[in-house]
Amino acid sequence: MDAAVIKPPEGLGAQNESAGGVVRDVRDLWTVDDKETVTVGKIGAQTAETHGTLKPAAVDLRVHDLRVRYSMGWWAEGDNGAVFAEPGDSGAIVVDDARNAIGMLVAVGTNGDGSSGAFVHGIRQIFEALDIELP
Repeated sequence: MDAAVIKPPEGLGAQNESAGGVVRDVRDLWTVDDKETVTVGKIGAQTAETHGTLKPAAVDLRVHDLRVRYSMGWWAEGDNGAVFAEPGDSGAIVVDDARNAIGMLVAVGTNGDGSSGAFVHGIRQIFEALDIELP
């Protein structure tokens, strides 16, 4: 898993900024209809703020150059063929229109038509794997 977690000392104030505002809550897309399209955004180290869409139908991504296979996540693409993410954006939190954290960007790849997108793991599953509980 590609994640960095920092637990700040008690009493330290923090504000989580992502895709135009404060992250307000967590949304579990595993409960969403596979046919729904979710509008998403993220702020990445390489591409800064980008927006796109994500279909919450579980997919796998095989990254041939790295011989890695990612599973149990979703594919996000940029709006109107724009780039959603590039290598170096891994770890960016992906949010929906209501600024609910829905996942974390873990890999970038290309579709069969040459357009690019990003593989997103569900945030609740990441929290479970890392034994993180939100207050």
